[in-house]
Amino acid sequence: MKTERRHELQKNELADQLGSWIQQASPYGKQILGVVAGLLLLFLLVRWFSGSQTQQLEKAWLAYHQAINDRELVAGGQRLKPTRLNQVMETYAGTLPAAWARLRLAEDKLDAGTYLLFTNRAEGQEELQDAQSMFEKVEADAKQFNEPARGMLLKRASLGKAKAAECLSSGDLKDALQDYKNIEDKWPVSSYSMVAKSRQEVLAKESASEFYTWFDEYKPARPVLPPSDGTPGVKPDFMEDLLKRPIDSTKKPNAEGDAPATTPPATIPPAKTPSSTETQPE
Repeated sequence: MKTERRHELQKNELADQLGSWIQQASPYGKQILGVVAGLLLLFLLVRWFSGSQTQQLEKAWLAYHQAINDRELVAGGQRLKPTRLNQVMETYAGTLPAAWARLRLAEDKLDAGTYLLFTNRAEGQEELQDAQSMFEKVEADAKQFNEPARGMLLKRASLGKAKAAECLSSGDLKDALQDYKNIEDKWPVSSYSMVAKSRQEVLAKESASEFYTWFDEYKPARPVLPPSDGTPGVKPDFMEDLLKRPIDSTKKPNAEGDAPATTPPATIPPAKTPSSTETQPE
């Protein structure tokens, strides 16, 4: 009985306290409802914005993968074609897919510029300088993302920047060596560190500086092909070639078309059968 009485007294005290609070808050009822409505509206806006960002990010990744499938390097040492990676960078700027699009485009430009150094030095250097600038932009953008995305972007951009510096060194390999050393220091336990260490060992040799000095003075010449050899990259038209050939009007086609005529084998006349009126030998 004492326990039940105690519970009853506690309930009465709680009811009295709630009644007191309600009575004190009654003059501010409209303000309290306004605050509650504002908090609810804020909650709904946060949820909507979060869902909108998720949808936008999904669209960005889809556009990125489509651009990767569509990207193309022009064969024959020509400039890099515009790709949809540029559209991803511009449309979804500030997102992770846009940063990856910039990185992949920079790597494509690095490959194209390296190739062009052997065929068109000026265009090759321009592509390499563009790639170098893009790698630096990727390094700056990567800092806003969390791991592991940030680490992957930084590693690949740093290695690409070091390769571009090596190709543009003109014999002075200090910048390239420093870039490779930075990679080894920042990520000592990684495959990127192994590549960087290997390149440092190669570039530290005197022969490497001599080679790049010589290569800087090397002037690639484009081979000029005679018209009869066709146009590079264009499939030859065999029918047109056949029509240009002279026709021998004295040659008559045989029954088999263009197949050469064959000489029939020599025929042996059949033995003459004697008639009954002919004289038989005795």
